[in-house]
Amino acid sequence: MKSYSIRTLFARAAAIAAVLPVLASCDTLIYDGEGDCSVSYRIKFVYNRNLKFADAFASEVNAVSLYAFDGNGTLVWSKTESGEALAAKGYAMTADLKPGTYEMIAWCHGDNEGLEAVVGGGNAPQSPADLSCKLPRRYENGTPVVSDDLQRLYHGRSERIELPDTFGIVEREIPLTKNTNSIRVMLQHLNGKSISKDDFDFTITYADGLMAYDNSLLDDERLTYRAHTTRDTKAVIGEEAGGDAQTEVQGVFAELTMGRIMAGNDPILTVRDKTREGKEIIKIPLAQYALMVKGMYSKPLTNQEYLDYQDEYAMTFFLDDSNDWYMGAGIYINSWHVVPPQDEDLTGK
Repeated sequence: MKSYSIRTLFARAAAIAAVLPVLASCDTLIYDGEGDCSVSYRIKFVYNRNLKFADAFASEVNAVSLYAFDGNGTLVWSKTESGEALAAKGYAMTADLKPGTYEMIAWCHGDNEGLEAVVGGGNAPQSPADLSCKLPRRYENGTPVVSDDLQRLYHGRSERIELPDTFGIVEREIPLTKNTNSIRVMLQHLNGKSISKDDFDFTITYADGLMAYDNSLLDDERLTYRAHTTRDTKAVIGEEAGGDAQTEVQGVFAELTMGRIMAGNDPILTVRDKTREGKEIIKIPLAQYALMVKGMYSKPLTNQEYLDYQDEYAMTFFLDDSNDWYMGAGIYINSWHVVPPQDEDLTGK
């Protein structure tokens, strides 16, 4: 029979005593640094689909609604959080879910003034398909019109988020796509002729007011977006700053806010001269023109990626003596000079 010293027996008894509480509470061993045996699932939202390629979630998003569906497409959990908590460093939403695999869908918005989009399905959507999102609109003689600014709108979806049966903190990420765009149009007279914001009408027509749970566009009526901001402008230009050859340029500025722009679709930007019975002086396919400067940015992007990453489009058009678009001077798109195809009739004349 093997004999043991008193010291050896005491050492083994102490080791067993140390392990027993762990086994009683966890039925397994704890890893260093994990704390107790409970699990906390945390969902982090990331908005880096922008042309700075940096996470702007904390500065842009003010409210998040997250929905989790099981493998049968049944809603099992949802939560909404808003306000200052979202701006805190390292913010993530705690998800009270059991271990498993889930489809998660998020609709989020900013805190800027503007009309808020409406998410379908209420507090208890029956399936992911119920979570469509509709832009607000009003009707003028039967025409659906959006003439106000819109709250910033963001969408996120992960088809398979796995939450393991473990303990400690488990963090998962959902990337967001911004669905609202600011379109800024500037008209300038090269000869310094005076023009007024009251003389022009700016519209964009596009059927992008109903977005599905996967952020695709659903069939919807064609919206007419109108400028929510217009103002007269003046600028002094010359060969050199402070030089003798200077000209005061008169201009008109207009801003419109619209929904998601899809590559291959046909949002149409139109400018009309109200002093000439609403004559169309500019009429262009907005997405096609926006993509003309895609190659000016450092990272290669597909057409749809560029339209999702870019959310501000500034377009400057030059007018001739008749208040028509002088296409020979080209167009500035986000400060890049572009000469449009001269053989295409895009002026509305």
